Amino acid sequence: MRITAFIVGILTATALFFYSPYLLKDNPAKASYWIPKVFTYQDQLLAKRDNRPKLVVIAGSNGIYGYDGNYLEKYSNFDVVNMAVHIGFDLRLYKNRLAGKLKRGDVVIAPLEHALYRRKATTGFHQKQNLLWMQRFFNYDSAYEKLRYNLETPLDIYADLAWQKLTGKPRDLTGLADLENDGIKTPRVLPARKPLHVSLADKDGFFNIPLATDEKLKETFAAKRRPYSNLPLSAATNTPAIEALLELKASVEAQGAEFYLTWPAMADIPSHSRYDTKLVNGYRQFQAKLKQTGLDLICDPAKNFMPVKYFSDTVYHANSWGAIDRSIKLAQCLKRLDGDRFQFARVVDQHTVKNQLSIRNMRQNMLAPFEVARRDLNKLVVGLENYYRDNGNYPVSSNNGRGWDGPRSKWGERTDLWIKGLVPKYVDALPRDWRNSKSVNYQYLYKSNGKVFKMMNRRPPDCELAKSIVPEFSDVARKCWAYGVYRGYAKTW
Repeated sequence: MRITAFIVGILTATALFFYSPYLLKDNPAKASYWIPKVFTYQDQLLAKRDNRPKLVVIAGSNGIYGYDGNYLEKYSNFDVVNMAVHIGFDLRLYKNRLAGKLKRGDVVIAPLEHALYRRKATTGFHQKQNLLWMQRFFNYDSAYEKLRYNLETPLDIYADLAWQKLTGKPRDLTGLADLENDGIKTPRVLPARKPLHVSLADKDGFFNIPLATDEKLKETFAAKRRPYSNLPLSAATNTPAIEALLELKASVEAQGAEFYLTWPAMADIPSHSRYDTKLVNGYRQFQAKLKQTGLDLICDPAKNFMPVKYFSDTVYHANSWGAIDRSIKLAQCLKRLDGDRFQFARVVDQHTVKNQLSIRNMRQNMLAPFEVARRDLNKLVVGLENYYRDNGNYPVSSNNGRGWDGPRSKWGERTDLWIKGLVPKYVDALPRDWRNSKSVNYQYLYKSNGKVFKMMNRRPPDCELAKSIVPEFSDVARKCWAYGVYRGYAKTW
């Protein structure tokens, strides 16, 4: 009888641990509700059919915020997919998420945060998310692995979630993983990072932050203490993280794809500088030690530091300009790694690569291009409305209102005073496009018949980003190759 009771007890306990996530389903506990949404979006991107091989990025949040998919795709022959999520997740998550979803010719790039190489155990964050969400999204290798994850979770996490399940206000979360059904209205501007909305991601799954560096982060960077975890040689061999990475690499290569590690976003500051010979040599020694274990950590660490102004709110989160900088560097690194496979586009737009870095340095507060254009055009709108109040009409453009006038234009009058009558009474000066180009393709243009008007900024480099944050600023008549502001039926011009 005692043996029977013992066996029944063991089976009951095992069943409880195995099925406990289902008992906690739709838990009103405070959790990262953006995770299932992002997981679903990423899985859809990875499942897309494309003739090109895929370049898949996996990492913590330095990956989810850290690159610009448009740049990576433009300067390689790869379809880019971002699968990075959060530093708190177990590295084995990525092996299971990618299992069976890669094909021959695909490449997986992992710009892992330094702390991930040192991790020895599953985090409480991972365990909590596993109970709340992961068993809807995590493809376990076996029922045993599923049970093991549950058994490793501390009892206090079970108790906390169970208590909130029993006492919390009921909340229907059944549709949270559906992209069109999360009950949250998309914000007009990028919010503080919680929650993430997939509507703010680009088509490759990256969340770009068009903001200047946070003041608190500047204080962190100014401190003498290094804000990044050390990478001792001991972290490169015989650790749980290295074992997990080797398993991940084996799984990726079994599908015919390639796996590479690379450097995370790293700031060039006094306590962590590319000019610190000891630091850079230490990184290179770590790189060489990983190579001995069978893991390739590609790219020169000395070339992957970035100025502080390219960061946003943490030491690992690049803003939109840092993302472009990292994307260009990664594309160049891949080109050096295998020039035959990673082909740069032959025709390179001088305003998106060659001059991009110098252009950014000239702009105030690191504003995104659409922010600059919106600021300029909104000032002109105020002047135009004041002109209309005084005169009963808007300034008429050339050819009796049929021409598009601008500093450079082949569709109307070409003049520095491209809106007649505004300067100096209504505005101090008429702006020029921030690229200061002589080409008609990179200009502000104006058209008006006196009753309505439209202004546009042609060929911006970040239209997808602008559409996700201020969709009304994208010129609907030109399908994302111009920004526009207008009145009335001029919308369709």
